[in-house]
Amino acid sequence: PFFLNNAKEPGAKELFAKILTLFTGAASLVFVVLTFTIQDIIRIPLPFKGYIIGEQYWGGVIIVPIVLLAYLFLGIYTNLIAGVYIEKKTKYLPFITGLGAMLNIASALLLIPVWGITGSALSTLISYVAMAVYIYFVSQKFYPVKYELSKVLIILGINIAAILIFFNTFGLLGLPARIAAAVILCTGIIYTAQLYKAKMLFSKK
Repeated sequence: PFFLNNAKEPGAKELFAKILTLFTGAASLVFVVLTFTIQDIIRIPLPFKGYIIGEQYWGGVIIVPIVLLAYLFLGIYTNLIAGVYIEKKTKYLPFITGLGAMLNIASALLLIPVWGITGSALSTLISYVAMAVYIYFVSQKFYPVKYELSKVLIILGINIAAILIFFNTFGLLGLPARIAAAVILCTGIIYTAQLYKAKMLFSKK
């Protein structure tokens, strides 16, 4: 509704471009913080008995960053889909959704036998990345927007760095070191996305 309601406003495309950057930045902050603290969050004891997540499920924490990144790309897809709705080109959506589903199934068949639940998470990530990339080109064809791609790609690069640090240091770094890493990466995200200007942007609308 927001995109449709503002599509005819002056400067709408510039606003949509900035929104994608801000969304990617804000979602990435959540991603980075959870990536570096999830193994501690699940171990928080409840007042009466047990933990937030049962001990028998703690082993699955390894896939959380991959799943979070997958849903970040789904959010990017949702932002990019605006042009398709604005120009009433929704006939492309079933194909894109079908492509994502087929990629998910195919990659799952290849990856799950090798990496188990991690392979399943990776197949979800692959499908959402493909959907986001495809909808970008379709949307640009009918409703071109000069998205801040360099900023978005830098932020996504920071997210990939977070995942690499997570997997290469899993179980090795203490909470203070992980918090320090999160602060450094989040600072990069905040300045790249210029999240501190978000309130100023929307106050103009």
